Amino acid sequence: MAAYPDYATYRDAGVYGTYPRKSMQNGDVSPLANGGAMPPRLAVNGNGHVASENGTIRGILRNKYDVGGAIRPSTIITSQDVDGSENGSDAASEHICPTSQRLRRVFKNCSSIVDRYMRPSVAELVSVTFSVFIVTMIESELSDRSVDTLPRITIISAVEGVCMLVFLLTFRRVHMNPAITLSQLFSASTSWRLCLIFLAMQLMGSIGGIFLYQAVKTEGPPAVAMIPYETATDWVRGAYRLVLCQTIAAFMVVLSHLIITGKRKKGDFAEVVGNPVGVIAAVMLMSFISLLHSTASWNPIRTLAASVAATVD
Repeated sequence: MAAYPDYATYRDAGVYGTYPRKSMQNGDVSPLANGGAMPPRLAVNGNGHVASENGTIRGILRNKYDVGGAIRPSTIITSQDVDGSENGSDAASEHICPTSQRLRRVFKNCSSIVDRYMRPSVAELVSVTFSVFIVTMIESELSDRSVDTLPRITIISAVEGVCMLVFLLTFRRVHMNPAITLSQLFSASTSWRLCLIFLAMQLMGSIGGIFLYQAVKTEGPPAVAMIPYETATDWVRGAYRLVLCQTIAAFMVVLSHLIITGKRKKGDFAEVVGNPVGVIAAVMLMSFISLLHSTASWNPIRTLAASVAATVD
């Protein structure tokens, strides 16, 4: 297509509807006139409409770039757009270049992977690592200061709830517990790929938090979870009570977490869209019940990490 410096030159050039590469100016006779019949002479009138000797062209003679017989100035290709000397880039060649389009698709896919998988995974790893480290450190300090049992488990339960609240409001998509991850998986709120990644991040984060605690405290790994009963009969009864209370409390945590989370926008995960007070209260209650019947945490990955650290040590 010919290049025109501006719209006025294009309008005066006499470009007509179905013959975009031909023009007739001021009654000039085309060389085709000597060899055959000529189409009607076409020109652009003062109103910007394509006209002929018989009037404005309508129907099939209307150019596909015309709207109501008027030419769109945005479809005119000027010499500045062709050579790209003023803006320093060839916009037309970049638009049709397959390499640039392929690169755009690659960058878009990479950005989608980062948003859907990398960021939630890093958030889960950071949340679990820091929460395990903080709770284990506070539990060790309370034991060193010989705090009584009831105040100690109350403080630990409050710290567990505060950690859950902080990371849940900060990242809005963390689970921090395998029970929550499994509930999100079976409710189809989060993709199974991301749930598997979350489980791996929870395991890595819990072990990392325990080893970080050992790096700070040189007294060795934390104590392994146990049920503090003297006789075997009391131990069995205590285990049954612990399992029953843990099941009820875990159901409360899972249900409250499912209620406050949802897919606000397109994605593979559910994020917090409601008030997290119910989840925090359920976490504190579950932690209190667990510590009341044993020394195990409400989060099984922290208990597992303590056992792994004791085995390695």
